[in-house]
Amino acid sequence: MRLRPPSPALVVACLALAISLSGTAYAVSTALPRNSVGQLQLKNNSVDSAKVKNATLRTADFAPGQIPAGPAGPQGPPGASGLQFISGSGVSNSNSPKTQQQDCPAGKKAVGGGAVITGTGTNTFISTSRPTDPGTGWTATGRESTGGNAGSWAVQTWVVCITAPS
Repeated sequence: MRLRPPSPALVVACLALAISLSGTAYAVSTALPRNSVGQLQLKNNSVDSAKVKNATLRTADFAPGQIPAGPAGPQGPPGASGLQFISGSGVSNSNSPKTQQQDCPAGKKAVGGGAVITGTGTNTFISTSRPTDPGTGWTATGRESTGGNAGSWAVQTWVVCITAPS
């Protein structure tokens, strides 16, 4: 079987196709590079609302005060006020167990607290640290472990109090 050379018409058609495709590709790749159209290339008022795709703009795309505020929501409840930290320490001796309670002033609630052993802390630990049952103070108990502690130690408590909204 013998191959025939392509006809001149086929060669011209293929060349024309290759040239037209390469010219279009060149124009697309060089005439408008990515992110090349900006404020300098756009005429005033050339981009309007009809030419911007919905939901594509962000708050940062607008000048301060350009977007009107929406309606105000309902008033929330009043927050806490009157933050106060109170601490106290019990008797310092070698007796075990020891309980120390720190109460908030009248009208305030406890929102946190804690305890620590002060003095000679060898063989001692905090066994309980919690809010009081009515929630108006903090209580803690310290104990000696089985090894005992001949030194003086005490339980110190802290309570964080607030004026709670009613």
